[in-house]
Amino acid sequence: MVILWQLSGPLQFNALGQQVHIPGYLVWVALVYSVIGTWITHKVGQKLVGLNFVQQRYEADFRFSMMRLRENAESVAFYEGEKQEGIVFKRRFTLLLDNFWKIVQKQKQLVWLNSGYSQIAIIFPFVVCIPRYLSREITLGGLMQIAAAFGRVQDSLSYFVDMYSSLAQWQAVVDRLIGFGLHMTEVEDEKPQLNLNRLKTIDNKVSVRHLDLELPDGSILMKNINFELQPGTNVLVKGASGSGKSTLLRAIAGIWPFVSGEIALPEQEKIMFIPQRPYLPLGTLREALLYPGTRQKTDEELAALLKLCKIESLAGNLGMEADWSHVLSIGEQQRLAFVRAIIYEPNWLFLDEATSALDEDTEKTMYKLLAERLTETTVVSIGHRSTLNKFHSLQIKLDKITASAFLQKINLESIN
Repeated sequence: MVILWQLSGPLQFNALGQQVHIPGYLVWVALVYSVIGTWITHKVGQKLVGLNFVQQRYEADFRFSMMRLRENAESVAFYEGEKQEGIVFKRRFTLLLDNFWKIVQKQKQLVWLNSGYSQIAIIFPFVVCIPRYLSREITLGGLMQIAAAFGRVQDSLSYFVDMYSSLAQWQAVVDRLIGFGLHMTEVEDEKPQLNLNRLKTIDNKVSVRHLDLELPDGSILMKNINFELQPGTNVLVKGASGSGKSTLLRAIAGIWPFVSGEIALPEQEKIMFIPQRPYLPLGTLREALLYPGTRQKTDEELAALLKLCKIESLAGNLGMEADWSHVLSIGEQQRLAFVRAIIYEPNWLFLDEATSALDEDTEKTMYKLLAERLTETTVVSIGHRSTLNKFHSLQIKLDKITASAFLQKINLESIN
C-alpha cells in the first residue's frame, strides 16, 4: 500500500472552482473499488446464508429418516409400508435437491461476479493511469509498477469477496449451532424441576413424599404420592396404560423434569434401572454384558450366566463386535439385561416391563434367578401380567382417574 501511495502520486483537478489535491489517489481508488465489489457481492450472495442453513436442516431430516427406517425396517416390512416410506423419502430428498440447486445457482452467480471483479481489477489501474502515461508523466515501467502494486493492494482488500461463499456456509453453521443452544436454554428455562428434593438414605430405604408428576403440557399425571419401600420386600407397580407407571420410575431415576416433592434413595451405585428395551452399546457382546463397564468378569463366568438366563447360544460370541440391538431379538435383549443385573448386584433393581417379550416360563426363570443370585437385592417391577404377583409382596396401585397411588399387600390366594 505504501508503494502504491508513492507510485501513484497526487491527483489534482478543479471542482466547483476549487482546486482539489488528492495524494496517493490510487490507494483511495483501490479502497473504493474493493468497497463497491464487496457491496455487490453481498447483495448477490446474501441469500446463501439462509439457503445453507435450510440445506443443513433438510440433510439432517433426510439422514434421520434413513436411520429411522433402518431401525424399524422389520416393522415396515410387516406393514408393507415400503411405498409410503418411499413417498416420504422422495419428498424429503426433493426438498433437499431443490434447495441444493438454489445454492448452486447462487454460487454460480458469485463465481461470475468474482471472475469479473478480478479481471476488471487487472485492467483498472491501466485505465486510471493511461492519461498520465500519454502525457509522459510516467514511463511504461512506472505504469507496470503501478499496476502490480494496485493488484497487490486490491487482492489484500478482496478477502470478503473471494471468501464470501465459504463465509456464508460458516455463518449458516454458526446460526444453526446458536439455534441449538437457544433451544437448550429455552428447555432449561421453560420448566425446571419443580421443588424436587432428592435425598440420600442411610438405611437403604426408598421413600417418596408429596410427589406430584406432571406432563410436559402442565397437566397433572399423579398428585400427592406418598410411600416408603423397605429393603427385602419386592414391590409390583400396576395400573392402567397411561396411569404413569414408567413416569414414576423416571422420576425416581431423576430423568423426569416435571416433578415436585421429595424422593429419598440409597447411593446411586446401589441402584439399577432396566427399561423395557435395554440399551446395548456398539462393540463386543462382552462389553454389552459388562456395560457401563465398572465390573469385570471372566469369559467363563459370563458364559455360565448366559446359560442360566437361557441364552447360552451366545457364549461363543463374547468377543464378536456387532450392533447387538439389531442382532438380538427383544426377548434375548431382555434376558441379557438380567445377566447384567446379576453381574452388578444392585441393592435396588427397578424393572420397567423388563419381561414383556418373554414367555411366562422364561419370566419365572428370570425372577427365580434374581431371588437365588441376588439375595440382598430388592426388586421393584412394572408389569401387567398377574403371573408377576407371586414374585412380589406389595404392590403400588396407580389410579388414572383420581391421579393417586396406593401401597397395599398382594393377595396371593387369588392366583391360580
